[in-house]
Amino acid sequence: MGTTRRSHAPRSHVVSGDWPHADLDGDHAATIAQGISARLARLLAEQGRSLNAVSKAAAVNRQTIVNIVEGRVWPTIAVLADLERALGISFALDPALWPGGNSMDASLSGRADTTRQAPNE
Repeated sequence: MGTTRRSHAPRSHVVSGDWPHADLDGDHAATIAQGISARLARLLAEQGRSLNAVSKAAAVNRQTIVNIVEGRVWPTIAVLADLERALGISFALDPALWPGGNSMDASLSGRADTTRQAPNE
């Protein structure tokens, strides 16, 4: 079986600079992952919440969160949804994350639905 894009971390697309503020090679998916990484790191800092607290609230492994922020893994939709719920904000559908910015419907961005309950532990 040949290699796929997912066999390389998003940060493997860095041409210069440091993740998540580096210049990339133009790979669209890596650009989205980079925006998510930067936004997630910013949200954690702005909210002043520890990785352990967010991990517990989201029911997402702490190392998974670190790996997303550091560009070591491709974030899954399920993990992003859990993080959005825990952080109380939608960052995955933020139009600012998408190259071209306005190519996505701005009505999709904003606050996450925090009415859902966390999965039973």
